[in-house]
Amino acid sequence: MKLMRAALLSKEFSTLKSYFCHFGKWKHFALGNGFKVFPADKEIFSLFLVENVSLAYGSLKICVAAVSFFHKVFNFPCPVGSNSMINGYVEKFSRKPKVVRNPLLVEHMEAVFNYFDFDKCSLYHLRTIGFMVLGFFGFLRFSDFVNLRVCDIVFDQAKLVIKIPKSKTGFGQQVVFDLSSFPASFMEIFFRRFRFSEYSSDFYLFMAMRKYGKDKLMLYRDTKCSYNVASTALKSVLGLVGVSDPTLKLHSLRIGGATEASRLGVPDFKISRNGRWKSDSSRSLYQRDPGIGVDSISMVLSREF
Repeated sequence: MKLMRAALLSKEFSTLKSYFCHFGKWKHFALGNGFKVFPADKEIFSLFLVENVSLAYGSLKICVAAVSFFHKVFNFPCPVGSNSMINGYVEKFSRKPKVVRNPLLVEHMEAVFNYFDFDKCSLYHLRTIGFMVLGFFGFLRFSDFVNLRVCDIVFDQAKLVIKIPKSKTGFGQQVVFDLSSFPASFMEIFFRRFRFSEYSSDFYLFMAMRKYGKDKLMLYRDTKCSYNVASTALKSVLGLVGVSDPTLKLHSLRIGGATEASRLGVPDFKISRNGRWKSDSSRSLYQRDPGIGVDSISMVLSREF
């Protein structure tokens, strides 16, 4: 039981969730055809993969990883092992087309900041600029900033603290900015324009909206913005400043922040800590244009504006 527990704890919750889901596909196939789930026969497992070739991209690869993992957990021989035929089949059909996500550059951010008057622009665009600021300077994922509530933003005498209630890499994490930094100054305007002090602190920071009439918005403060809406809003703002690069996605904010920090010469361990990456290999994927410069973290990066 201790080894089983250790094996389960060795994986992130999101990985285990995916493994259980994809293992269920194999279990359903095996039981539905009168085969044993454990230990899986190599030929039967190969048949399962062939019949599920329509699975989207990497699902085949995850199925193999899931079945292999649970066989090891329960001390059964792995049905894949060094079987080059199975591995070759998975490699052929689960090769996912490369999705290019380029970093959002400082020049893009400056263009947006120069184009919009934060005190007068529509709340629709202000919401977009808000998650651009936190995503870029705080190295936040979409799942990080979309789940933020008003109570997660804390202004104290010297700093602005962004509490991340739940992240891909853990709980109870936070991002800190100097109170004199650009992100902190922007968030003060953001809070004033959205009148957060007049509503419950449990409402979402980046709430859902619906346009109606001419230049009117309905705000749904108890509902968070969806990924598709946020993605469309980002493209809209970038389009207004003449940026139409299709490779710029919501994740480009996090990539751009890490890239710019590298250009400024921020040490890798500080980038990892500030971006909450668990491994050097994960962090390095986000550093597209490392260079030399000042010894800084995102608080220093934010003072560039």
